[in-house]
Amino acid sequence: MARSTGTCGSVLFVPEFGLYTKFGYAIDFIRQVHPKQASPVHDTGLDPTGLAGADGFLVQNRTPPFAPGTGSPFVRLPKGTPIEV
Repeated sequence: MARSTGTCGSVLFVPEFGLYTKFGYAIDFIRQVHPKQASPVHDTGLDPTGLAGADGFLVQNRTPPFAPGTGSPFVRLPKGTPIEV
């Protein structure tokens, strides 16, 4: 998949949990935009075990056999963390 040649943002917020959410789409989205950092949104339906599992799929580097890697750091921000946009 070709990467965008435009200017990328610092933080890309990626839907992590939802009715139509697929990790493959999230991984492709992160790879295409190639942000300096990706962080999850829409994750309140997951318990701590679900959060850890979901985050494990969206890691920066490939970790066989499950996570193909996104190419960007994936950082879970603590709830209430202010973000400048």
